[in-house]
Amino acid sequence: MNKVLLSAVLLGTALAGGAVNGLLGTGGGIIFTYFFKYLEKRGMTDKGSAFPSAMAVILPISLISFTTYAAAWDMTLPFILRLAIPSAAGGLAGAYLSSRVKPVILERVFSALVIYAGARMIF
Repeated sequence: MNKVLLSAVLLGTALAGGAVNGLLGTGGGIIFTYFFKYLEKRGMTDKGSAFPSAMAVILPISLISFTTYAAAWDMTLPFILRLAIPSAAGGLAGAYLSSRVKPVILERVFSALVIYAGARMIF
């Protein structure tokens, strides 16, 4: 892939991932994960880097989305912290476990979760 095309694809993916994340409050990670998996298959990134790369990109997007939502709606900080702190601990545990599980298993679990969540939202 030439540099101009790669730059256009990167820009388009970043805009789409950011827009989906901002619009829906989540979902940008799905776009970025599949994009990084595409890059892995083409030998453009390291094998097994899709999930960590997607998380690194999602963090600043999520912080911006959160700030926007917090300004627009009344959010109860104590309630949010009751969820955020254990979620952070779960994130640490998940990141630790991800380095010990075969990438193909993570891909299947991730895909199953996306399918399940999509089906629940439709039905």
